[in-house]
Amino acid sequence: MKVISGIFKGRKLVCRGKYKIRPTCRMIRKAIFDTLGSWVEGKKVLDIFSGSGSLGLEALSAGAKQVFFIEENSALVNRLRDTVSSLGMQECCVCLQGKVEKILGKLSGESFNLVLADPPYALASEQIEKIFNLILEKNLMEPEGFFILERPSWQESVYPSGYSVWKEKKYGQTVLTYFRPVINRKSRT
Repeated sequence: MKVISGIFKGRKLVCRGKYKIRPTCRMIRKAIFDTLGSWVEGKKVLDIFSGSGSLGLEALSAGAKQVFFIEENSALVNRLRDTVSSLGMQECCVCLQGKVEKILGKLSGESFNLVLADPPYALASEQIEKIFNLILEKNLMEPEGFFILERPSWQESVYPSGYSVWKEKKYGQTVLTYFRPVINRKSRT
């Protein structure tokens, strides 16, 4: 698998093999970054359930100023750190190892313009909704931001309170939903 566009176009990413991950396919990555266009430039990104880091690395390649990766598998985090290092982007990337919920609880003071989530297919809708809620509770998302959720079309839809759907589209067996936070701008500090 390779980065599909931007400054790192053509660079290889870790994908299958012993890691047993399901990286976001080329068509889905292209759809996301074609939709966002130049909006990604200069933004701060959070890639949760990172796996190979394909979504966050595409954001970085598209001009994001900083990307935080959260992945539970320590071997994948080490491989992702190697990839980031090979790109010379260590100053722009933070690779965190652990359960998403636990790491999100420790990110106080951080705020992201874009959250990318491609959770494991086995993760229950309730768990996904819990993550959406935690991001709002911890004030981790900018009011003009996007939370993009990738899920299989056969999985139950998640429409958490505190978010509105900006766009939803099916690509084969995958559904992308672009959420915007519904945040009272006056209450943000």
